Formats: sequence, structure tokens, C-alpha cells
Amino acid sequence: MKNCRLLTMMCLVMLIFQFCRPSGNPEIAEEKTIEEHLQEAMFIQRAAIDGMQAIALGQLAAEKAVQPTLKTYGAQMAGNYEEINTSLRQLAGSKGIKFPPSLPREEQDRIQQMREMKVEYFEKLYLRIMIQGLRKDITLFKGAEKAPDTAIVGFASKYLPKLEQQLQKALSLQ
Repeated sequence: MKNCRLLTMMCLVMLIFQFCRPSGNPEIAEEKTIEEHLQEAMFIQRAAIDGMQAIALGQLAAEKAVQPTLKTYGAQMAGNYEEINTSLRQLAGSKGIKFPPSLPREEQDRIQQMREMKVEYFEKLYLRIMIQGLRKDITLFKGAEKAPDTAIVGFASKYLPKLEQQLQKALSLQ
């Protein structure tokens, strides 16, 4: 009985080591800590979801808004975030991090509620959400610029100026 438990424990330990060893992906440095991997994954997940939300809301603004400047801004937001998320998806793949397949259900529901709103309420809420979201993304990307991983730093540094420009544009539309 003891030998059976000992054998089971040894098999379990071997499995754990098998799953915890480096993936063989040259982009993933072996000396990274678990905390660094988690921070990378959290950054990619948060940025991806924020991007998907900005794309969906930007497309909705391009369709629903009556103000031409807001329609144009929504289309630009959607296009810029599509570019960011395409690059982010490639970065996630190179790091072995799963890219979220879609927005969380509560975000999808919120977008549906906005789709059903009167235009004047939608336009005000859209700008407020974009300003809040861009401020949050700018903070997220500034933090990522201090990451130990050069690919994450490069990604954040490349797209941070675009986010700052989008925020300035949103503020000017208020």
C-alpha cells in the first residue's frame, strides 16, 4: 500500500515537472519567474479585452452616431484597436499565451444595451466610456513599458502614443 502511494506521488511529481518545464519556445526565456509570466499574461489579456471592447463600440459609434465627427472617431478607434489587437495576438502567440476568443458576456450585454439606446444618450455615454477606457489603457501600457520582457516593452512603446492621441481626440469631442 505504501509502495502504491509512493509510486503515485512520484508520478504526480513527474507530471508537474513535465508541465512546468520550459516550452521550448525560444521567445520564452527560461530564467523568467512565474510572476513575470503571469504579469505578461495579465497584460495581454487585459489589453485584448479592452481592445475588443473599443473595436465593438467604435463600430457601433460609426453606425449609430449622428454627429459626423463622432462617426469618424468611432471608425478610427475601431481601426486603431484592430491593428493593436492583431499585433497583440501575434505577441501572445509568441509567448504561448492564449488570446481571449471574445468579450466577456457582461461587456457584450453592455454593448447591446448601448445599441438600443437613444442616439443622444449613446453619443454621450460612448465618449465617456472611451475616455475612461483610454485612460485605463494608457496606464496599463505605461506599466508594460517597465516590463522585463523586451517584446512587451516594444509593443507597449509602439502603441502608447496612438492611445494618447486617441485620448486627446476624445477629449476634444466632449
